[in-house]
Amino acid sequence: MAEIEWHDYKSGLPPVTDADLDILEEVRGVALPPDYRSTVKAHFGQIPEPSVADVGEARIPVNALFFVKQHFEGDDFSYNTWHYIEALEEDLPPDVAGKLVPFTSDSSQGIFVFDYRLGPDPSVALVDLDVTEDEGAGAITQVAGSFAAFLDGLHD
Repeated sequence: MAEIEWHDYKSGLPPVTDADLDILEEVRGVALPPDYRSTVKAHFGQIPEPSVADVGEARIPVNALFFVKQHFEGDDFSYNTWHYIEALEEDLPPDVAGKLVPFTSDSSQGIFVFDYRLGPDPSVALVDLDVTEDEGAGAITQVAGSFAAFLDGLHD
């Protein structure tokens, strides 16, 4: 993986545990990348440096890693993976939304996700939440072949 420095952005978030990640995997029916599991447990609420991803021709900022707490009802819900799972389920067809696992945002209406639509080894994609359900998969742009490749591709 690239040499990433992590900087505090959102403090006071609940810690991410193996149990939280196990629940996410069970509910979504996926196996999260091991490098993501170790990274999110250590760096939830932090922003990577460098922090810009190339998405097509666009340079997109990468925000803080989401924490992972099912049934969380605190003020910081907008930093929770489960909040964005609900948003994806509202905005996309079930066969698409069910194959995506959010892990950070672009601090706007874009959500970086693990994309399991093609199999058990997810790519990283950006989902534009400003689309209608009819647009479905057209709202998804592939970014990298893996979490490691995503981090390796970050730049200033």
